[in-house]
Amino acid sequence: MAADPSEKYKVSKTFREATAVGLSVCRTWAFSDGGDRALQISPGVYDERVFQALDFVISKARRHGIRLIVSFVNNYKDFGGRPQYVEWARNAGVNVNGEDDFYTNPTLKKYYKNHVKKLMNEPRLGSRNGSFVKSLDKKHLLEIGMEGFYGDSMPKKKVNNPAGAVWRK
Repeated sequence: MAADPSEKYKVSKTFREATAVGLSVCRTWAFSDGGDRALQISPGVYDERVFQALDFVISKARRHGIRLIVSFVNNYKDFGGRPQYVEWARNAGVNVNGEDDFYTNPTLKKYYKNHVKKLMNEPRLGSRNGSFVKSLDKKHLLEIGMEGFYGDSMPKKKVNNPAGAVWRK
C-alpha cells in the first residue's frame, strides 16, 4: 500500500489509530518477490520505489513509537514467497525439487541470505537463518515464525518442517 503514493495516507492513519489504542508493536512485510509491485524483482534486484515505501512505513512507525517486526519472506505464493525463490532457481538451471528445498538448497539459501543482508526478519528463532541474522546483529529481534508448518493433519509432510520445528496444538 505504501508503494502507491495515493495510499500512503492509510499508513499514517493506521499508525495514528494504533497508537491511540496502545499498540506498541506491529508486524510489517519487507517482501514481495517477483510479480506486481515487487520489492525484490529477481534475486538481488530491487525496486527503489518499493524500498522508499518501506522506509516510509518504518519512519511512520518510529514517529508513532511503534516497534516493527519486519518479515523478509512468505511461505506462500502470494507475494512471491518460497515458490518464487524456487522459480528463480529453476529459471537459473538449478535442480530444485520443490518449495521445501528453500530450507536446504544452497542456491535458495544464498538468495535468501543475500536478501536478509540487503534488508535485515522472517528468520526463525533457533534456525540457521535466525543464527545468520544474529551473527550480523546480536540485538536483532526475531519472530518465532510458527505459521506455515505442517501439523498432525499432514503427518507425512511434517518431515519437511525446518529442523527443530515442532508444531503443537
